[in-house]
Amino acid sequence: MMPTGSRITPILDPKVPSAVRHAATVFLCKHVDIRAISTSEAVDSVRADVPDCRLSDEAIERYVAMTAIEQGYVILFDRRGRRHSQWRPVALFGG
Repeated sequence: MMPTGSRITPILDPKVPSAVRHAATVFLCKHVDIRAISTSEAVDSVRADVPDCRLSDEAIERYVAMTAIEQGYVILFDRRGRRHSQWRPVALFGG
């Protein structure tokens, strides 16, 4: 459930499943007061909410970052230093 009073408009990308779009929106709503997110936290949050997600971590990160930027969030791109995930089956946004 999204926090009340939050207005986040997700990017409607047909390559991103609706469950992932919803999980990303919920994550952003939880950070609406500070308007800043960590990409590692975003990916972990989406994976926790959508455990059967077949998108790569990079695809989730890109989607959340693009939506966050559109909404005026500050983004800490801190996921790159982490170990590579086993989640790499689907390319997104030409990546």
